[in-house]
Amino acid sequence: MTTMHLMDLLGRRWSLGASVSQIAFDAAEAAVAFVLADGRLAIAPVADPETAVGRYHVAGDTGRATITPRRKGAPPLVIAATREEPTQVTAFGASGFLAGSNDGALAIVEPDGTTTDLASLGREIHALASLEHGGVLIALGDALLAAVPGEASLRPLLRDDYVRAPIVLTSNGDWLAHSGAGLTLRRLTDEPGSATVLNEFDPRHLAWSPDGRWLAAALASGGIALLRFEGGRVRRTVRLPDYPAPVHALSWDSTSRLLATSGAFRIVVWPVDQLEVEVVQPPSILTGRAGLAAVDAVSIHPRRLLVAAAYENGMVVVAPIGARDELVVRSPCGDPITGMTWSRDGEALVFGTKAGEASIVTFPPQLFK
Repeated sequence: MTTMHLMDLLGRRWSLGASVSQIAFDAAEAAVAFVLADGRLAIAPVADPETAVGRYHVAGDTGRATITPRRKGAPPLVIAATREEPTQVTAFGASGFLAGSNDGALAIVEPDGTTTDLASLGREIHALASLEHGGVLIALGDALLAAVPGEASLRPLLRDDYVRAPIVLTSNGDWLAHSGAGLTLRRLTDEPGSATVLNEFDPRHLAWSPDGRWLAAALASGGIALLRFEGGRVRRTVRLPDYPAPVHALSWDSTSRLLATSGAFRIVVWPVDQLEVEVVQPPSILTGRAGLAAVDAVSIHPRRLLVAAAYENGMVVVAPIGARDELVVRSPCGDPITGMTWSRDGEALVFGTKAGEASIVTFPPQLFK
């Protein structure tokens, strides 16, 4: 008898033949794009045509709840034909994406795969980041541009300055943090010389808290720095203990009080509100189970005290923050996760793998009651 796993019941997955290097939702979260290492861009609809809610049944005599298996396989993905290999992708406009290539080619890609060339910059694109109203920031290493929906040309924002990946904006778009000459903090409207440069930090990954008060930086030299930000200045810096493995993922909860990270042999969640004052040893909230495999990716649920975590052995779990329970979504299989994120409504968990598996797991609300 074949064993039915949670992934088989709730997930849609596609084998794409090349490692997934990045995942991005469009602005409406109606579509999700998977960037592949061979240059292809695969696009899937977020909505599940065979929802778990429609396959959820409660037996009248026993009250036992079951989810029946899918009748059909996942429909094929749309493969976008961009002119050059896309290395970066992000949401652009009301729907669709902006894809950037190694040689500086920019293309608008619609959810149906229709592609329109926007610009050819002739130089490497270091990073793309979404702006308010559907725009996109484009980091070129020594310059910063903006693409705006409906405009045929790009807007120059900064020249002759170090602007390199990673780059992240606060949720209100007021402040930008990026790598370059150390960790740089700036307003897009300020003069280039007014930026704050922290040379002691070498950020590998960056994440602003939703309220813009904290910036988390996973460092290439190891560990994490938390910067308390207020009034345009860094008021306080907290160095979290070194991790046994590189930190590849940082995820804030919606209240800006909790920060989940990868890089340890268990899920690490920091109660950041307790770090407002000096502490000898920062506490962490025990979540999930410790094991022999390190956590490679984390993503906190946008509406519940849950965190999704992916281990280096390919296992994906969802765990209540502060509890040791883990709901296994994907069993260990030796194919590590390269990226993972929740949809804004918390109904879909999307991830991609090194071997080229793209997956969307849609959870029925009854599962987390």
